[in-house]
Amino acid sequence: ERVRGDLRAGLDGIAYVPFFPLGGFNPPLFVETDSPDVAAPSRPTVQHFQVSAGYFETLGVPIARGRAFTEADRLGAEEVAIVSEAAARLLWPSRDPIGERVRYSPDSPWMTVVGIAADVLNRRLTEPPQPILYRPLDQSSDLTVALLVRTRGDHAGIAESMVREVSGADAAVPVYAVRTMTDI
Repeated sequence: ERVRGDLRAGLDGIAYVPFFPLGGFNPPLFVETDSPDVAAPSRPTVQHFQVSAGYFETLGVPIARGRAFTEADRLGAEEVAIVSEAAARLLWPSRDPIGERVRYSPDSPWMTVVGIAADVLNRRLTEPPQPILYRPLDQSSDLTVALLVRTRGDHAGIAESMVREVSGADAAVPVYAVRTMTDI
């Protein structure tokens, strides 16, 4: 959090995720809703992404309805989710998903849908957008994260500053694979 706050000055956006967009295999997961839509498939699958507050703004993904994640969406708070427009059409084809609940299995907690994000190309640029369920990274226990930064101007200088800030906050944290979205 300290690094995130220190880096924010002069940047257009900053977020963190376990995987880079378009940068790793993320298998689809079965989900269930607490009030299934009769027009929805019986065992729907969605892509699952854990993202930080600031993710949608940093990557320029519009929230079509509802809200984006905030710093308040953390462990101990109400479990929440954002679904892509494709996931909304898949899971609730005949009604508004805002306020609906979804979970991965009977053993996992229910998550209340608080927003609908625009569809994005998430696996390959040649595939149509897949249904996605986004969950706040701060409501999980993942320890490996990638830092995403939206910048203008001197990308190399900002990359050097990022490495310096992360190393200054904790020298034991490895920093590697610094690259631009164009490179990805």
